[in-house]
Amino acid sequence: MNLTITGRHVPITSAIREYVTKRFEKLDHFRTKLETARVILWVERQRQVCETVLAGKNLRLTAKESAPDLYAAVDLTVDKLVRQLRRVKEKTHEDRHKHRRGRSRVVEPEFLPAPPMAETTADPDEPVRIDLSSRFATKPMTPEEAAWQLAASKDEFLVFHDAAAGRTSVIYRKGDGRFGLIAPDFGSPRPRGGSARP
Repeated sequence: MNLTITGRHVPITSAIREYVTKRFEKLDHFRTKLETARVILWVERQRQVCETVLAGKNLRLTAKESAPDLYAAVDLTVDKLVRQLRRVKEKTHEDRHKHRRGRSRVVEPEFLPAPPMAETTADPDEPVRIDLSSRFATKPMTPEEAAWQLAASKDEFLVFHDAAAGRTSVIYRKGDGRFGLIAPDFGSPRPRGGSARP
């Protein structure tokens, strides 16, 4: 398993790296096809945070824990991943037994007519109303760190401050499992219909 340890405003000392590596060796005992483990450490509201994304063949697990002590946060995160891996192992074992007990039954799909399209009653002369549903505190990070943080959450997008580019950007999940990046360009607008006249 390829282990990557990143500190966000937290120095990764040799003692921390050795401790994280030793704790994550515990996950190899499950004999699952784990390929990569990305560990991100940072401080949030005077608490140490450990966030991890495990990836392998047909497997992706995430865990995030916080504690007053960084080593305790790592322990809690590894314990959560162990519980997740046990559930995956048990479910795989149950699925194999179900497959052996009975033959698979083919069910023909039932196609239903699509519901009629709802007619819009919006008046084009009325102003559009926008409700503020959420506020986002943008954190300075790289697009790669934003992708890892989004992968570790269940959100569909993440608003962050790209410190290198000096702008607020949005990273989002695409339908194919990859991520897309929206980086606004606040330069001068391009003229339509060719080059601008002097």
